Amino acid sequence: HGSFIVLQVEVIGSKDQSLHLKDETQSEQNNYEEDGNVINENQFPCDECGKTFTKKRYLIIHQRLHTGNLPFSCEICKKSFNQKGHLDTHMHIHNGDRFCCEVCGKSFTQRGGLIVHMRLHTGDRFFCDMCDKSFTQKGNLNIHRRLHSGELPFSCEVCGKSFNRKNKLNVHMYIH
Repeated sequence: HGSFIVLQVEVIGSKDQSLHLKDETQSEQNNYEEDGNVINENQFPCDECGKTFTKKRYLIIHQRLHTGNLPFSCEICKKSFNQKGHLDTHMHIHNGDRFCCEVCGKSFTQRGGLIVHMRLHTGDRFFCDMCDKSFTQKGNLNIHRRLHSGELPFSCEVCGKSFNRKNKLNVHMYIH
């Protein structure tokens, strides 16, 4: 059977005795520009989607997603991945390893799921600088910011209608 992995939580003394993740959550939030890209002078952009990377090897790994070159496959379910680390993480699903929350006991197959979950306990959030909304994930904040900017990066190739979220474009495609 699988094992449980516990992410350590450190209680930092303060007036409210709130919990804080002993993780990169805060530094993670501070190392991004408004558009969500990592702050670094030597960035490597993807020609396909515009996403930027701090190292060329990260760009090359990312480009596998666009080319469909997914060299790491799960022998159990045949799902493929562009990085060995993603396959290793995926294997937690099959071998029963779980990451367990020390606060409420909820468990997750991926460490990232636990980290996001812990923000509910710690109050660590990503805040919109345009309104009072906050999010437990940086990506959700970036999507939200499109509401303020009017950015519509996902366009229908059939009729040209544009959307701020890819899932909205996917739903739209059913009318064609």
